[in-house]
Amino acid sequence: MIDFMKAQIVGLDINTLKSNPNLNFCVEVNPETGELNTSLRNGKTRTPHLEAKYQSLIFKVYDSGRVIMQGSLHKFWNDGEHNHNDFTIEAIEESLVKIEALFGIKAENMVLQGIELGVNIRPRQCVDKILKHLFFHKKQPFYRQKVNGQGNYIQAEHDQFIIKIYNKGRQYALKDNLLRIELKIKKMVKLKCKQMTLQGLFNHGLHNFIGLLIDEWNASLLYDFTIRATKGIQINYSNPLYWAGLIESGRASAYKKHLAKHKEIVAKYSDDIKSQIANLIRDKATQLVGSDRVSHFTNTSKQICRNKGIPFHQDLPSIKPLLGYPYSQFNYSMNKVTRQAKLNRRCVVTGLDISMQKEDSFLLSINGLRYCYETDRKTFEQVQRRFLSKKWLDAPLEVQINEIYHGIRHRYETLSKKYKRLYREEQLQLFSV
Repeated sequence: MIDFMKAQIVGLDINTLKSNPNLNFCVEVNPETGELNTSLRNGKTRTPHLEAKYQSLIFKVYDSGRVIMQGSLHKFWNDGEHNHNDFTIEAIEESLVKIEALFGIKAENMVLQGIELGVNIRPRQCVDKILKHLFFHKKQPFYRQKVNGQGNYIQAEHDQFIIKIYNKGRQYALKDNLLRIELKIKKMVKLKCKQMTLQGLFNHGLHNFIGLLIDEWNASLLYDFTIRATKGIQINYSNPLYWAGLIESGRASAYKKHLAKHKEIVAKYSDDIKSQIANLIRDKATQLVGSDRVSHFTNTSKQICRNKGIPFHQDLPSIKPLLGYPYSQFNYSMNKVTRQAKLNRRCVVTGLDISMQKEDSFLLSINGLRYCYETDRKTFEQVQRRFLSKKWLDAPLEVQINEIYHGIRHRYETLSKKYKRLYREEQLQLFSV
């Protein structure tokens, strides 16, 4: 239910964040003059700052000592790749545990300045057709934006929030008929609070915002294209210019009258798409966050993280898994990396736990892949996306596992050749761990 968030980080030593091995802070400068770049594309100016990126998260450090973290928690949970699957309360907890593990930032350190609440649902009607017939939200027109290669999305902007609705399936070239409905909260007063940490949001309970999401959806003007009546008035109701004329005329009573009339016709002569979608929002949001779930993130996050196979930056082994986390020092030959991996019982290439395999193994095996599929489907899918060619996506599971197995070994051989060329065994290294 949560996606993008922007928060000021408090109670954290800035130097500790700057020296974090997972972050590479840079400052943008004008390539011609060498001066700090303070101009934005829209002509506005910005305060110079240090900036670092990690997957879908962006960290900004200002001279004043102010630290901002922003980005999609949902994408972060998917290793920065997408946000079209379900993001449950357990997944949110896992993401925040990982953030604490990597950066030492807890939920109570994040003072929210903005957040997105939304769900992905699968309506029975065509998503593009639904978008075409959404005209207004609380008398604010839905503006249509086109994103190259990702289709259209519509949004209506208000002082405290923006409601945004789009075809999620088209955004990621999926076959699914997936509709995304989200509220981008610009001012936290919209959530009945002036200042709130992310921990405070969870203590309050995400289930309390399900009604807000449904109310804002219900406040939209959707012409129901399933209306079976043949009355001439429908020609007007299906025309957004007709509704715009009523709004611009200032005749509030006339607008309300026709809105009520349209609602009456929908109830009698249509499938009532709007109510169907409201029910889907309620069901999906309740499924994601529960009806009364309150999340508490405690100091046991470190152990939870280790149990999930997520290393803390101070405990990082001397290997560099492609699916895991960047390490600052990697001046090792592959032989040294392999020996270290055997000691840590982790796959050299993926960084995943292989303690269920033979003691002398150092790469994820076919049995290890089967075990991963049975016990941790999300991690298996990450490995699948990384190492399985698209031509095998529709193949039986055993064939896919076999191809992934070969893909991992091919990657290891490639890395071996690279590091034998770059770092010879007899070559002295400047740094060591």
